[in-house]
Amino acid sequence: MKQIFSLLLVLLFAQANLVAQNTFLDTKDLGIYRDALELFDKKKYGAAQRKFNEYKVEGDSEDKRVYSQYYVAVCALFLKQASAEKMISSFITEHPVHPASNSAYFDLGNYYFEQQNFKKATKYLQKNVVPTPITGRDIEATYKLGYSYYFQKNYAKAKPLFNKVKTGLHKYVSLASYYSGQLAYKDGNMETAVTDFQRAASDPQFRDEVDGILPVIFYRQQKYDVVKGMVLDYESTGRKMNPNLSLLAGEIYFRENDFVKAEKYLSEYVKSDQEVDRGVHYRLGMSDLRINERADAIKYLSKAADGEDELAQMAAYHMGITYLSLKKPELADIAFNKVRNLTFDKELQEMGAYYYTKVNYDAENFSEVEEGNTFYQEQFPSGKYAEELSGYAGVALFNLGNYEQALQKLDKKENKSTKEQQVYQQIAYNKGALDFNDGNFRTAVDNLKKSQRYPISDSLKNKANYWIAEAYAIGNKYTEASAYYKQVESKYDIYTAALYGLGYVQYNQKKYADALSSFKSYIERPGNNDRAKKMDALVRLADCYYVTKNYDQAINVYNGAIRANAEDLDYVYYQKALAELGSGQLNAANQTLDFILLQFPASKHLDRVYFEKAELNYEAGRRDEATKWYGKFIEQFPRHAQIADVYAKRGLAYNLDGNSPLAVRDYKFVIDNYPTSSGAESAIRSLQEINNNGYRVASLAEYRRKFSIANPQSSVGLETEFGAASKAFNDGDYELATHTLLEFLRKYPSSQLTDDANYKLGQSYQYSDNPKQAVVYYKKVEGTSKLRATKSAADLELGLGLYSDAVTDYLVLKRIAPSKAYESFAILGLMQSYFGIDDYEAVNIYASQIINENMTRYKNQAYLYKGKALLAQKRYTDAVSQLNYTTQVSTGKEGAEAQYLIGKAYREQKSYDLSNQAFIGVQKKFENYPEWVYNAYLLLAENFVDLGNISQAKGTLESIIEKAKDTAVVTKAKIRLEEL
Repeated sequence: MKQIFSLLLVLLFAQANLVAQNTFLDTKDLGIYRDALELFDKKKYGAAQRKFNEYKVEGDSEDKRVYSQYYVAVCALFLKQASAEKMISSFITEHPVHPASNSAYFDLGNYYFEQQNFKKATKYLQKNVVPTPITGRDIEATYKLGYSYYFQKNYAKAKPLFNKVKTGLHKYVSLASYYSGQLAYKDGNMETAVTDFQRAASDPQFRDEVDGILPVIFYRQQKYDVVKGMVLDYESTGRKMNPNLSLLAGEIYFRENDFVKAEKYLSEYVKSDQEVDRGVHYRLGMSDLRINERADAIKYLSKAADGEDELAQMAAYHMGITYLSLKKPELADIAFNKVRNLTFDKELQEMGAYYYTKVNYDAENFSEVEEGNTFYQEQFPSGKYAEELSGYAGVALFNLGNYEQALQKLDKKENKSTKEQQVYQQIAYNKGALDFNDGNFRTAVDNLKKSQRYPISDSLKNKANYWIAEAYAIGNKYTEASAYYKQVESKYDIYTAALYGLGYVQYNQKKYADALSSFKSYIERPGNNDRAKKMDALVRLADCYYVTKNYDQAINVYNGAIRANAEDLDYVYYQKALAELGSGQLNAANQTLDFILLQFPASKHLDRVYFEKAELNYEAGRRDEATKWYGKFIEQFPRHAQIADVYAKRGLAYNLDGNSPLAVRDYKFVIDNYPTSSGAESAIRSLQEINNNGYRVASLAEYRRKFSIANPQSSVGLETEFGAASKAFNDGDYELATHTLLEFLRKYPSSQLTDDANYKLGQSYQYSDNPKQAVVYYKKVEGTSKLRATKSAADLELGLGLYSDAVTDYLVLKRIAPSKAYESFAILGLMQSYFGIDDYEAVNIYASQIINENMTRYKNQAYLYKGKALLAQKRYTDAVSQLNYTTQVSTGKEGAEAQYLIGKAYREQKSYDLSNQAFIGVQKKFENYPEWVYNAYLLLAENFVDLGNISQAKGTLESIIEKAKDTAVVTKAKIRLEEL
């Protein structure tokens, strides 16, 4: 608006001269007009407008009234009155040749220009433009009209207007030059653009922007030396370099293979606030790679590889090569996997497929080698690496950790070569052995039998027979176990172990003569150095002699076991006492039993010792002594499974000794408390006999009624009905068995077969995948099946996460365990259950007991749980040390979990490199356990995210989605990939 003010002052001075020349001027009129001009000059447009309107009405000078009309319209512009434009247009129409009309167009155009209404500004300013602008107003109007066209993208009209005013000494030179330069740049006229921009740079407001544009122009003109000269100029003067100049300098030096300088300038650009193109990251990464800054190279190549285009393929390839040079093949694997799955550059894809397979081969990730070879052969059947990779695949099949996948691949091939049959046998055997070690006995048998489809190796065939037999033996399928033990040939070392297993199977089948032969052969087998098992076999041999009534031989062997300091000596002495009783050596038996009481006061066989002491005295006619020992049994073991029989026997001893009142008391106790027991039947008969012999038994009729209610039908009939109810169970139809056994219990809730029914019902629910109901019925079992039922209930509670209940039942199991085996079950369960309730001190106690007592089968779990407890307490150093030890001693699932937990421990401490190594180690060392492999890779992806390496994170997740069979894991990976 300054131009408007200048014009008004010129007009003011011109009119003042006229006033001075007119001696007849009316002074009053002059005062109004002068006041109006003064108010206008002070920008009091409202007051000025009123004065000018007043003069228009009252003034005598026609010329001043015309000017007043003009000023009224101009004031309307400043006051933003709606009628302003119309007023000026009317003025121009009424006074087309008046000097103020020309100014009016300019004023109106300038007003709209300043309001940024460029369309209206164009309408009025174009009336002021002259062919050769000379005056200040001409120049201003020309520039502003040019800018108005520029803003409306009418570059053809804007360009000549800027050209008219981009030179000279006026203030619009730099502005016009700048926009003229932009148009020249847009048209590709670089020389003109440079000239214009350099002229514009004289204005500080354009200097920084021009400094960013000029290098781009020189770069497009391939004037690389000029760009480099600009860089030197900046550096010599110490000025901060424009990011564009840094970028272009870096690009030039990269083109010229001067990677030190390329890295310098490209990194400066990347560190600026600019949004960086992935291609720049690629060239910066490659520059770092050429100057051996490989860690930085990985950082930038990773960003370049974060895409699905040709650039991503190239960046991923160089990233893989870099990882190899850093001896990080586990990360190179992920990069090459991306390269081979992108098809933009077929040569790069082939190299990616080759390196992917080779890296996995070198790392002994053999399942990936097999998959990698298959991929390569399908994509590049005539590729130059086909033969080399086929060789790797052959080795991989021999060493394949993922046995199931290998078997699936080999199963699909119909005509297998002898070599492939040999590989198949080995893999199936390895898988079966692994399943056995993990407690998956059904699948173990299936895979071991698979290994015998191609019995290339006779040694493997015999080993398979042994482990099949072992699996059947654990499942109490003794007939099948016996058949497979007998197929093991004596020329193999495994035959020794087969003899031991066969002996136990025959023993459990009550084929004692056969068991005796097997145990004897086992003990005498040359080269048998397993002392613990030999001692155990020696005791079982003595037991077989005892059961087959070869008492003298049994005593000799028991004495041999005692001299050899066998395990469970209290049991050996007890069995020796039974053998002495069987051979009629009553005094010797009595002394042996007394020795047990003296030397083993806490023996688990104390109940049997008391019972045998009572029986021995009873048989010897010392009934007073017998009743004393029966009484000790009752006092020490009031809840014993045989307590009803003991009461009945003591009652009989009292009865034979003529003590009818005490006999009646014991018989009544049995019927009151154990009406369905086998002792109850003898008790009711004895009560009747006592009553018939003259001693009146009080309430005899009531006791008959009690017995009848508890035993509504004969034992033979009851057993027949129970057999019918159990048929579905015996046939393996467990769902039907739950119905038949429940019906039996409904009809006979308190029979002598109730415990058997409850136990089988618990098993039926367990085998029908209803563990909660199984626990309910296992807990109801008493009597001889209580031991097995308690273990089953505790195991199921542990699996259900009912850790407190499991602790309670494992403690019961530990208390009633008759052997080391059952005690070991209890200790293992307690360790696991206490971990579930976060009692880490108890976990450590039971884990240490397993290790210290050399419970071989459970030691690896004990090592693992020690590490898990330490990790849960965030004692990271101790935890990692313990878990590392676990991975060294276990090649099974405990080792796999431990390796995963090591990675997790390092991750929690933000030690990402160590964590990555540990997670990748899960696949490398424990490929058999995909649940741990893929959980490890999920956390590996999170490590990459935390490190800012999104490309590697995505590659890891894509690998999981591609290869994992577990749908839950795949879903997790897909969700996370979408989030990234």
